[in-house]
Amino acid sequence: MPINLKAKKRLAARVTGVGIHRIRFDTDHLDDIADAITRQNIRSLITANTIKIKSFTGTSRGRAQTKLKSKKEKRYRTRFQTRYKRCKSR
Repeated sequence: MPINLKAKKRLAARVTGVGIHRIRFDTDHLDDIADAITRQNIRSLITANTIKIKSFTGTSRGRAQTKLKSKKEKRYRTRFQTRYKRCKSR
């Protein structure tokens, strides 16, 4: 029968200050996690790497950097700039 560890995950997220989805439990030590009741127990499991925190992934700046590079080389125009240029040349 599976153990419901939703409350433990929420407590671990509160203790560490991260979101619930970043908390990962070690599947070999689920009984130890189920026995942890207090915040101090959760902290000790985090230091023992029984409870792990997934690293934060930020927003990739790759597309923005290529856009900036092409703007600097004067190769980037928005649709409004091209429309204005077409009307001006008539």
